[in-house]
Amino acid sequence: MIDRIAIYAEHHEIDDFLRITQIKTDYCLLRCNTTLQNDELNQIINAHNEQATHTCEQCGNPGEIRVERRWKTVLCDMCNSKK
Repeated sequence: MIDRIAIYAEHHEIDDFLRITQIKTDYCLLRCNTTLQNDELNQIINAHNEQATHTCEQCGNPGEIRVERRWKTVLCDMCNSKK
């Protein structure tokens, strides 16, 4: 996602103004805040938000949302079995 945002900023000559101010997960959703917002940037971020809900947080393999004691994480079967 960061690479795609950097390419977008460079292509539109806004790389001096665009900054990522925060990246975090919140209830298994990827959150990315930037200093500039528009439809194209939102599309890039939203595409990666969707991908993050199916990607293991520990190893990067395909995973699914797991709930344990009201705590949600995205894990593959292997990483989930290691807990």
